[in-house]
Amino acid sequence: MELWIPVVVVLDIVIVVVLVFLIVKLRQLSTETSALELEEELEKLKHLTAHFEAKKQEVIKSLERIKSNQTRLDDIINKLEDAIEQLRRMPPPGENREQLYAQARQMLHRGVPEEEVAKRLGLSRAELTLLVTVEKMRKN
Repeated sequence: MELWIPVVVVLDIVIVVVLVFLIVKLRQLSTETSALELEEELEKLKHLTAHFEAKKQEVIKSLERIKSNQTRLDDIINKLEDAIEQLRRMPPPGENREQLYAQARQMLHRGVPEEEVAKRLGLSRAELTLLVTVEKMRKN
C-alpha cells in the first residue's frame, strides 16, 4: 500500500502539471485568437477609414464645385441687377424718344463715345448703332 501512495502522488502531480499546461495553452490560444480577432477588426477599421477618407474627398470636391457655381451665379445675378437698373433708367417709349435721339445725336456730334451716350441716356447699343447709321446716311 505504501507503494501506491507515491504513485498516486506522482500521478496527481502529473495531472496537475498537465492541467496547468492545458490552462496555459488555452490562455495562449485565447490570447492568440483575440490577437487575430483584433487584427481583423483593425483591418476592418483601416478599410472603413480609407472609405470615409475617400468620401471626405468627394464631399470636399463637391463643396468646391458648389462654391464655384455660387460665384458664377452671383456674377450672373449682379449682371442682371445692372441690366434691370439700366432698364429702370430708360424713359418710357413714346414722344420722349425723339428728344432722346436728338440729344444722343448732339452728344455724338461733340465726340462723346457711343458707350457713354448709351449709358447716360439709357439707350440700347442697337438703338445707338441705328442712330449712327441713319446719321451717316443723311450726310451722304
